[in-house]
Amino acid sequence: MIHKNARAGFNKLFIVQVIGIVAALSSFLTFLPDVGVKIASSVITIVMLVASIIQLIGLSQAAKDEDLFAKAFSLSVISLVLVVVEPIMNQIFPSATWISSAFDIVDSVIGLFIIRNILYGGAKLNSDLEGKAKGTWRFLVVIIIIEIVSTIGLMTFQFFGDSEVGEIIGFVSMGLVVIGIILDVIQYFMMLSFYGKARKIV
Repeated sequence: MIHKNARAGFNKLFIVQVIGIVAALSSFLTFLPDVGVKIASSVITIVMLVASIIQLIGLSQAAKDEDLFAKAFSLSVISLVLVVVEPIMNQIFPSATWISSAFDIVDSVIGLFIIRNILYGGAKLNSDLEGKAKGTWRFLVVIIIIEIVSTIGLMTFQFFGDSEVGEIIGFVSMGLVVIGIILDVIQYFMMLSFYGKARKIV
């Protein structure tokens, strides 16, 4: 049985994943002298905004065939709201540097469950995706744990400052950040592979 709505949704999610990879590569623009950071920030913001819109459209289409996609859609809306609220909170409480970190953790957890609903939504429509969904989900859980620990570590580092304990925490946290970035790249291609298969067999 072909689920036309879900297939159309996965086609869009596949495009979103490609856009995500482009956005990640755009970070290299920061190495351009003088204006690199501004250009990279502008490109990434625009690209990710377009990706968010396409994702919402894709999830709304797929939701017609499976309720888990509807849950993913709702969580995506919440994630977008957080993106809007975070800079406002930073303006209201400029000295509270922990706010951005807290928002990052919450957004990462929400993003994790968005993907979980997508993975298992696809698996419910076609059992051939179940193995790929479980493997990808476990990998993502490892990434989110590393990201949360590194974020908390960097927050803690601010309290210890230049002390010996602070230096150790900072060193370990930065190491975890680097590992997280590498694993993030791998997960982008794992999700791309899942979407590529899902859009052909759901």
